[in-house]
Amino acid sequence: MNRDKLKAVLFIVVFLLIVAVVCSWLAGKDQDTAETNVASNVIATSTEVPVIETAPVSSAAPASAAAATVTPVPHSTSSSSTTTSTTPAPTAAPTPTPAPTATPTPAPTATPEASIGTPLGSGSCSSSTGTGLDITADWSAKTISATQAEITVTVKAVSYSLQLMQSVDALHISVGDQYASLGTPAISLDSNGQHTTPLGSDTFTVTINPGETVTVPLAVEWEFRGTYHNVELDTIECGGTIQLER
Repeated sequence: MNRDKLKAVLFIVVFLLIVAVVCSWLAGKDQDTAETNVASNVIATSTEVPVIETAPVSSAAPASAAAATVTPVPHSTSSSSTTTSTTPAPTAAPTPTPAPTATPTPAPTATPEASIGTPLGSGSCSSSTGTGLDITADWSAKTISATQAEITVTVKAVSYSLQLMQSVDALHISVGDQYASLGTPAISLDSNGQHTTPLGSDTFTVTINPGETVTVPLAVEWEFRGTYHNVELDTIECGGTIQLER
């Protein structure tokens, strides 16, 4: 029994020693770790760049002294670089602007006299009774102003022997919407040859502008109211169209 107790005591002592060694080892390891951390902090602190405070420059120092401390760094230029000199282009002398010349206002031109009395045409129309007694109406036109023309109609009787008394308003002429009645003269023709006898003439005015064409109807009526070569003729008529171009 005593022997067993002794073993137990020895076991306890050995165990305690082992525990003490382990604790001592752990304590030493913690101390080494702490020292390592302190050393790292010291090294990190020592690597910081110290801030150097620069004393303000005295305002009393001359400007030339301050400028002397600045030494310009020479700029090295490559030998291969080429300096190009630009010659300024010559400036042209300003051209004097000519003074504006006043344009004279042309005087209004009067209507040329050639526009007055210019012929615009002529023509005629004839009846055809088949008896040897007929009428012929000749017309002619001319300008009388810048916008008007005058048409003259002359009526003649074409016959052989003829005996007529003077008549009032026996000849009627119309040009467009204009109308005229004329008296006819007495006629006394005994020979058997053909004769032309004026019966009457009148003038009519129409409007026609430059560059314009005007067309108007012409109608002529002669109230004969008799017999010629055994043919009863109440009226003898002729007509046509008057065309004017200006």
